[in-house]
Amino acid sequence: MNDWKRSFNRVIIAIVVMVFHDPLIAAPATLDTSFSGDGKLRLVTGVSSSSGNAAANYPGNKMVVAGQCEVNAGDKDFCVWRINQDGSPDNTFSGNGSQVFNVSGNVDKANAIAVQQDGRIVTAGICTLSGSNDFCVARLMADGSLDNSFDNNGRLATEINGDDIAQAIAIRRDGGIVVGGTCKSGANDSDFCIARYLASGLLDEAFFGGQGYRTFDMYGQDDELATLLVQTDNRAILAGSCKPSASASKQFCVARLFASGQPDTSFNSDGKRAIDVLAGSTLTLGGAALQPDGKIVLGGTCAAAAIRLFCAVRLNSDGSSDANFGNNGVAILLNYNNDAYVQSVSLQADGKIVIAGYCDNGSGNYDFCWDRMNPDGIRDESVGAATPVTAIGTSFDLGNAVVTTPDGKIFVAGTCRQNSTTLTDVCIARYEGGPFGYKNCKLDIDGDGVLYGTLDSLIAARIAAGVKTSALINNLNFPPLATRTTWATIREYLVNQCGLALLP
Repeated sequence: MNDWKRSFNRVIIAIVVMVFHDPLIAAPATLDTSFSGDGKLRLVTGVSSSSGNAAANYPGNKMVVAGQCEVNAGDKDFCVWRINQDGSPDNTFSGNGSQVFNVSGNVDKANAIAVQQDGRIVTAGICTLSGSNDFCVARLMADGSLDNSFDNNGRLATEINGDDIAQAIAIRRDGGIVVGGTCKSGANDSDFCIARYLASGLLDEAFFGGQGYRTFDMYGQDDELATLLVQTDNRAILAGSCKPSASASKQFCVARLFASGQPDTSFNSDGKRAIDVLAGSTLTLGGAALQPDGKIVLGGTCAAAAIRLFCAVRLNSDGSSDANFGNNGVAILLNYNNDAYVQSVSLQADGKIVIAGYCDNGSGNYDFCWDRMNPDGIRDESVGAATPVTAIGTSFDLGNAVVTTPDGKIFVAGTCRQNSTTLTDVCIARYEGGPFGYKNCKLDIDGDGVLYGTLDSLIAARIAAGVKTSALINNLNFPPLATRTTWATIREYLVNQCGLALLP
């Protein structure tokens, strides 16, 4: 056996034998009191009203949240917040942890957020001018300032089909930006739609015959996109709700497009599919997630009569239903007071599936709620007998986004009403995820997507040699796209994702 193979095998053995479980990890679903003292946070930006609509992980165990802020009556703008791991505002971001900015209208609203490898933040949503909505996209530098290399001033608006609402965003591996939403050509006709931009902010002429955007009709007039996913091969998955016929109830609907923008006929033969999760129920898709194996998890609300429940399905990569998920391909979760709405879906590193939204608290108002399934689609009973429900505001709390963090926490962001009036704040809750398996451990230790023999393999070799301190990264030069470049971030990754016992 040569030295390289011997070193590689030693690393793998080290990763296996050094896995540990921290006896002090709190029970799953309990609020994480290391976050803002009690696990709950309200963000007040000095404006009259604000809403939290999207969230994402940010390097260094930070989180970013995007939404809308009302600066003064009738003037609403994009808002972005960046939060430290302990829940405090990240003052290296725009001086106070928040940025409020106009994009292209009297009423701007950020509905989606994504983080590039270099730490720049991209948001997408709508801009309303003269009663019509357009796709709007903005990019911020890591310090919170608008990125003037993006369409000259950091922001842009795109009209696609008369009335356009951007709901989702994804970053391609080449730095391109993909935005998905719902576009209306008339009062009663709405379709899925997608736009693709170059890193510079220009529409990508390689998409859909040089146009850079397109609409996609599912089955009729009532298509409503909820989310967008991009595969590693740059095929785009559009997911939402639609009616497969005029007489049918709404169902979960999914389409997959080639990077060219054309339907991917390897997906259900024509590139699209409607899924009737629960017969006789009106279905509203809240979110979706793409597994590493190419399977697609869809989560939403199943509404029959006055009962609304969390429900989910999983599709194989060819668009067929995964019969090994839940009960013959379908998971139905009995939620708090039988009135629950799914808004978002996220995957943990160990393959568990978290779905979140808001539930009736029994008094006519709503609180944050979420639930979790094992990778096979069966409810994870470790989160308790009932759906975890959390009151944050004084009136109603709408959990709009869920993100699972690298260290296994569950982060839910949304909107809380301040009182009986219409004023709202951005609200956040963070929960313990509990012990979880270490399936996200890779030899790409610096997180740039490339395996370097002079860096990643060297660190692995030092681990195999028994080094457990900051000496693991002594005298190393990190590449420009590395996302883990300090002992704190390297150690966190190796401890939380690879299960190694390393010293602070």
